[in-house]
Amino acid sequence: MIQLLFEDNQSAHADLVLQTPTDECRCDSYYFLIDSNFERDNESPEKVVRGLAALLGKWQSAVVNAADDGTVFLPFDFSDEYTGWLKCEFNGAVANVTRGWSEMGAVFPSDSEKWMTSLSDFQVADDSASFSIERLELLSAIAANLKEFEGDWA
Repeated sequence: MIQLLFEDNQSAHADLVLQTPTDECRCDSYYFLIDSNFERDNESPEKVVRGLAALLGKWQSAVVNAADDGTVFLPFDFSDEYTGWLKCEFNGAVANVTRGWSEMGAVFPSDSEKWMTSLSDFQVADDSASFSIERLELLSAIAANLKEFEGDWA
């Protein structure tokens, strides 16, 4: 299962958690709060949740549209100096997924889809372990994650 969680700690730091079958990674919601292209002048936890929902929608679209021999990059960690990504390399109905990063920083979540099909400087994270997942299982996990952000946050 792949899941991106928001644990609001009122600091905008270390409050996002990416969980995969092989590891867990903490990151910040700060760039969701300051994303001036998405709900300008709103810096609330609800904005973070709606931004995460929008990001997960982009993940869905990228995975659905990926060629059977294609690669997509799913962003999850946004900061001044780098961005964190899940690299999904498809071989038919199966994706090999690896967590890593790019030196491209200061990317807003709302602008991230520009690099979801091509990320030239992707580097595997030192502590990352790859895993394989069926495309349909990946889509199901993203849909379930997206559903978690509905309801009280809407």
